[in-house]
Amino acid sequence: MALLDAHVNEISVPYLKAIKSAAVHSEAQSSNALEVSELNSQLSIVLDEKERLSQQLSAALKTLDEVSNEYANMFDGSKDKDELIKSKARMLTYYERSVADDKDLTSNKKTSSPFGQMEDL
Repeated sequence: MALLDAHVNEISVPYLKAIKSAAVHSEAQSSNALEVSELNSQLSIVLDEKERLSQQLSAALKTLDEVSNEYANMFDGSKDKDELIKSKARMLTYYERSVADDKDLTSNKKTSSPFGQMEDL
């Protein structure tokens, strides 16, 4: 009987090792899945932030272009007082629109940024 027990133990050891290995491998996969999920979440946040910053940059460049053109128009030397006043009003409109657009963009993503207080600057 002892010989039979020894033989059964000898046969079952590789299976026992395989079961233990599968259990460890399963736990590792579960841990990796959680890490991948967390990384995907962080990637989504960063991509949203990138999109918001891209929109802000586009709006700033547009405003800069408009104001530069208006300055060139304003200081070309052949403008009378009424034209300068209209030009000043256009420039103020550009700035006001830019500030309003920036407030709209930052209010949409204020809480989910990974950069926190940097948006408040």
